[in-house]
Amino acid sequence: MSRSIRHRLTGLAALASVQALLLGGTALAQGRVQIFEEPPPLALLRGIMVPESQPGASRRIVITQPDRPAPMATQAMAMEPEAAPAPASAPAMASPAPHRPRWQPAAEAGPVLASTRPVEPPPASEPAAAPAAGSIGFRINFALNSDVVPQSAFPFVERIGELLRDQPQVKLRVEGHTDALGPEEYNLLLSQRRAVAVAQWLVDRQGIDPARLVVLGRGEEAPLVGNGFDPRNRRVQFARVE
Repeated sequence: MSRSIRHRLTGLAALASVQALLLGGTALAQGRVQIFEEPPPLALLRGIMVPESQPGASRRIVITQPDRPAPMATQAMAMEPEAAPAPASAPAMASPAPHRPRWQPAAEAGPVLASTRPVEPPPASEPAAAPAAGSIGFRINFALNSDVVPQSAFPFVERIGELLRDQPQVKLRVEGHTDALGPEEYNLLLSQRRAVAVAQWLVDRQGIDPARLVVLGRGEEAPLVGNGFDPRNRRVQFARVE
């Protein structure tokens, strides 16, 4: 990575960290965070970070009915066709008139009343709320006071690069986190350096456009467990940027 890109990432990390501190950490909610001890499959990462890409996630069923007049039912009643008027004179040998049946309602059917209310079309179904994207974290074992990405972390970061290439519209925030050991200011700067190092690795080795990455050092301010000194709080976390 060129020096200018590294300086840009470092400056953005420092600015974002100051904003988070001024807002007391409330601007960046933890939300759902899943920590992985092994590199997860791409399909699993996609389901967490880009849930709308899953089959059926954005499917909506909308029932519509064209405007039309309401059907009108008529009352069932006994009907008898009009009798034909008798002829003035009939031949002596006229054949008898054919039998004409009477119309009768079905005995078991009740009266059907005419309806004047229009038939309301069924309401359109509400679109399902889009599932919220989650965050993921990896425990990257940086050496003491070091911001060099260790080789043991390569498979984790490579999987993030694979996700970004698979979903070119996605932008991610790279967050560095520490435990509470050491001074707070030192931990904040160390987390910034490590977040920049991971972002730099994605740009250099995975060909990711740096414009798709936002770097942030959060120091010890957002522990995963109640005990801030617990080493499980040391991690690099990735969250979706809308």
